[in-house]
Amino acid sequence: MKPILVFLLLISISIPSHSQFFKKEKPRSKEVYLKRVKTYNTVGWILLGTGITLLVIEAKNHKPNEFLSGLDYFPGIMVTALSGACFISAGAYKQKARLVSTGLKMEYNQGLMLTDRMRRGFPAVGLKIRL
Repeated sequence: MKPILVFLLLISISIPSHSQFFKKEKPRSKEVYLKRVKTYNTVGWILLGTGITLLVIEAKNHKPNEFLSGLDYFPGIMVTALSGACFISAGAYKQKARLVSTGLKMEYNQGLMLTDRMRRGFPAVGLKIRL
């Protein structure tokens, strides 16, 4: 019984390691990133309003001395914090859209690359002319 279990364990470990497929990511356009920016900003504002509303409702249900003392305020605080994460993601996508539109890339100098660990990037500006 033990050799059969060991054999099945080895097979279950080796199958995923030999069957992984890495799909090349297609370069995205500026419009895709700007759509994500709009979506994340909308979700961020909705979550911020919901979190503040939850905090106000819980503040009305408790005495003034107990403000933010219990776990009742935890959902409102978490939803408000999650809205901040949405705004940060929107800013990151806005920066990616700006970089795609201007053509700013990090180019790697092949002469300095002795191994994969020694990549030295330098900023380069590229001009894209779409015909």
